[in-house]
Amino acid sequence: MLEIRWLGTLMILPTVSVAIWIAWMCRSTKEVYINLAVLCWIIANSAWMLMEFFDLEDYKLYTALPFGLGLIFTLYFYLLIFREKSAS
Repeated sequence: MLEIRWLGTLMILPTVSVAIWIAWMCRSTKEVYINLAVLCWIIANSAWMLMEFFDLEDYKLYTALPFGLGLIFTLYFYLLIFREKSAS
């Protein structure tokens, strides 16, 4: 809202880096899927933001790919939870 484009662009790298680090730290648990979903959503939102900043409206449709992948990761996580609860 403040239109500080350089700061928004600069903050993409640390935000994505922390999301990758969190997903990596959880790689041996089923929570990795939720963290991968968050990573996908951060990437999609970052791409959307850059497209807004630099008037690349024609490419916004491509952000549906990481958003969709994040949704798939989330659904898979809850499928694992459902299977675990129904097995016990």
